Amino acid sequence: MQEAVVSKALKARNIPCELQHTAAGESAGFNNWVDIVAVSKMMVDIVNLESFPGKSIIVRENVMDGEKIGTQIEAIVKEKFPLVIKG
Repeated sequence: MQEAVVSKALKARNIPCELQHTAAGESAGFNNWVDIVAVSKMMVDIVNLESFPGKSIIVRENVMDGEKIGTQIEAIVKEKFPLVIKG
């Protein structure tokens, strides 16, 4: 469900993305693949955020708030990956 919310928010902002979701305890396996990590506030103690050095981390209060996550990701993309935004 969260993946669909984020995908829709990024599509509305013309930000191409490849999204993956995983169990909190397995997230470190994505450290070589991701640029941005979004984690629920409820899971932040389970996810080893130190496994993502140099990556952008977003701690989400409301996983269904597509507008907020879209705005947060858009800010990171504009700062770190400005050429990715289409049109």
